[in-house]
Amino acid sequence: MELPLLGMGTWGMGGKYERDTSNMYESVGILQNGLEIGYKLIDVAELYGEGLTEEIVGQAIKDFPREDVYIISKVWKNHLYYDAVLQAAKSSLERLGTSYIDLYLVHYPSEEVSLAETMPALERLMAEGVVRAIGVSNFSVAEMK
Repeated sequence: MELPLLGMGTWGMGGKYERDTSNMYESVGILQNGLEIGYKLIDVAELYGEGLTEEIVGQAIKDFPREDVYIISKVWKNHLYYDAVLQAAKSSLERLGTSYIDLYLVHYPSEEVSLAETMPALERLMAEGVVRAIGVSNFSVAEMK
């Protein structure tokens, strides 16, 4: 899988840790403008804006061919139990208005849930075509080992 060289981050669009609709329409426009000038990657997470940011991304991409947009989303550390990962991915898909996520990451390591619990759920999502690739974010080398 080829990852686009440049992308757009969405932290702060639709809020940070809480929903904030004050910049929704502006954020949709910014993302659409980026896609129009050739950006292909959008990085988002279920945590951002309590899910509102994923809704913003969904609105921004709806008029573009899905295969032309590479979406990275992330599952937060309080959703890393097997069933919670599956539900978090389903909820992200609904907010994004898409049938798959290109790259789905564990957003942050959990002190409570091991990757041994999380990885089978991520692998199932890949096998079902819900996500195309999986990985981790904000992990140290020691945490990845």
